[in-house]
Amino acid sequence: MPALPGFGSIIRDDAKIVPWKDRTDTRLFWRARSTGVDFNTGWDWRAAHRIRLHTLATGREGEVEVLEETPQGRLQVRRYPKGQLNRRYMDAGLVGPLVQCDIKGDFCKTVAEEIEWLEVVPQSRGQDAKFVIDVGKSFGSF
Repeated sequence: MPALPGFGSIIRDDAKIVPWKDRTDTRLFWRARSTGVDFNTGWDWRAAHRIRLHTLATGREGEVEVLEETPQGRLQVRRYPKGQLNRRYMDAGLVGPLVQCDIKGDFCKTVAEEIEWLEVVPQSRGQDAKFVIDVGKSFGSF
């Protein structure tokens, strides 16, 4: 049962569920707003779970070590550009505008400018994803 009465038909329409075998996108999928982040207490907002996930999934700078299996069945470490891996394996991040930030001054504007917001996608976008990230208490990914 959904947390909010009457919300179930919006979140999940069984007639629109795409069977696993018909889903084509093998990347991790997640979209959400910046809710659940405590911008107003002076706590480091960059440590919030949604911000950290967004930063991980959209990061393009640097390299990442990946453990791969060779054709001979041995394991080897190989380095890849982070942006290349993120585009290949994830379609995840926050969509704007910034919400739940009401501190006076330039703080909220600075936060909003620091985050590279992704485009809002239709609710049906997650229907072709084989893997959907569940951040908890999130109606962002379906």
